[in-house]
Amino acid sequence: MMPAETSRFLDGIVRIRAVQEFAPSEALGFIFQLKDVVRKVLAKAPQHPAAANELDVFDSAVDDLALFAFDLYMQCREKIYDIKAKEARSLTFRLLQKAQIITENQE
Repeated sequence: MMPAETSRFLDGIVRIRAVQEFAPSEALGFIFQLKDVVRKVLAKAPQHPAAANELDVFDSAVDDLALFAFDLYMQCREKIYDIKAKEARSLTFRLLQKAQIITENQE
């Protein structure tokens, strides 16, 4: 589980990217880019003996974050598909009613 504050911020970003119909790799790729950004910053700084171990811990945390973000993305996409399916059923029902093929009692 992600800390509440992390999940709140990530949820907002992922929801927007899910609605914009990005592919999962495009929507969540920015998370993996964090590893490259941190490595570039650390390349300019003096190296500490424990840095490699800390970098492994960071990489693992980023991977966990990406998995959590993927779960959020898929939940959002599922909700979007559910909404679209309900709209399609409702539209079909209204069209059948209008064509007098079905009445409200025949649902």
